[in-house]
Amino acid sequence: MKTLLIFFLLISNLISAQNQLVGLNLAIDSAYRRPLSKHEVKRLKKDLGYRIDANNPTIEQFDVTLTISNRSENPVNFWLMSCSYEDNFWVNNNYISIQNHECDKNIPESVSINPGKHLDYKFTLIKSLKLDYPFKYCLDGEQVKTTKLGLIL
Repeated sequence: MKTLLIFFLLISNLISAQNQLVGLNLAIDSAYRRPLSKHEVKRLKKDLGYRIDANNPTIEQFDVTLTISNRSENPVNFWLMSCSYEDNFWVNNNYISIQNHECDKNIPESVSINPGKHLDYKFTLIKSLKLDYPFKYCLDGEQVKTTKLGLIL
């Protein structure tokens, strides 16, 4: 437990220090509902206990662009994976998730942002089915309204 707390404090301090150097902006490019396949519905009902009664169930998704800007006078450098870069982004609740994308070669890459420049990362956020097809004791509402997305450097 003590190790976990120390790790959390180190990450918090790093983010606080980096926060002054980088700016984050999240833009929603599109919002849409994707139909669930019969196989997905069957698995959700059987394995996870969802009560999906709709004839054509859907899941809400958001294509987004996250812009990381360098606000400092020096280059900002950090490491991200070439394909699973979304693993460095963190959502503060279990009701919104980041969809991973397919990739053939996932390797660590050094990322550098020059002063006054920015990088854009595109990915998809998925709203949990727990909100549209709630099961017993499911909490909803405020958790999604206060959703925050963070960057772990």
